[in-house]
Amino acid sequence: MRDKLIDGLLLLTMIAVAIIIVFTLFSPSSLRFDFSRAKNNILDKTTTEQNASNAGNAGVVPVSPDGTTVSQQAGNGETLIVPILPDETLIAGSQVESSQTTEAQPETTQEATTQEPEVSEVVPVSEGNLTLERVGFSFVTGGAGACSIVLEPWRHIAVSRDILATYPCGSEVTITLDETVGGRKTFRAIVADTMNPVHEKTVNIYVGQDEPALSYGVRAGTLEP
Repeated sequence: MRDKLIDGLLLLTMIAVAIIIVFTLFSPSSLRFDFSRAKNNILDKTTTEQNASNAGNAGVVPVSPDGTTVSQQAGNGETLIVPILPDETLIAGSQVESSQTTEAQPETTQEATTQEPEVSEVVPVSEGNLTLERVGFSFVTGGAGACSIVLEPWRHIAVSRDILATYPCGSEVTITLDETVGGRKTFRAIVADTMNPVHEKTVNIYVGQDEPALSYGVRAGTLEP
């Protein structure tokens, strides 16, 4: 009976010890310890590999993407400066873009050159008595007009392009004003100059520099061959 009691106590003791061991191994504090130790081992391994890589690349200068020179302190304390060459892909792309721009530019220039301003066709006036829409006055300057004739006051006139087509340079015509201006109402004049194409059926009379050309204003009149 006594031996059985001792055997039962030993069995219970062994079971209690096993339970304590299992609880200790799988407790949360033990698990945290294992995870922390594993993490530290990984970090130590990574640091060791980086140090080995840096030791093997001592004195190597990193490449800068912007094409400038880069300096780095080498292992022996000297500073290395290495010029960085631009990327060949970027160079090829720039050359292609430049060539395309160069090829496209002549086409644009040629197209712009071929475009000429539209000029309305000049319709000559009919010969004979012509009613003028506008008669103006200008000072003579001592120079020649478009017809290479030296301009003289009350002797030479400028006419619009439609009149010039019917009465070319050197033609002598009779100008009659609607009222007397500068002591003259009808006089003979020679076509010696022309004017801007926007004018039609218009005559400009050259007067002396001592006359009040501006106060003469704009008149009406007629032109006869």
